[in-house]
Amino acid sequence: MNAVAHDLQNEIALVLSYYQGDTRAAIKAIAGRSQFLSNQIAIACMAAGHRYTRGWNSSLC
Repeated sequence: MNAVAHDLQNEIALVLSYYQGDTRAAIKAIAGRSQFLSNQIAIACMAAGHRYTRGWNSSLC
């Protein structure tokens, strides 16, 4: 197992232990955080307009 896969397994175990093995609660929390971060990226894209970034656009926007 490589280092990245090992870190991912450790992170999964950590999240599941935080939610005491409740996979639905863990997935719900991760999905909620993902939605929050997507909204934050959208706000940042609107705030940093086309002129502000001298024509550069992020692939996330």
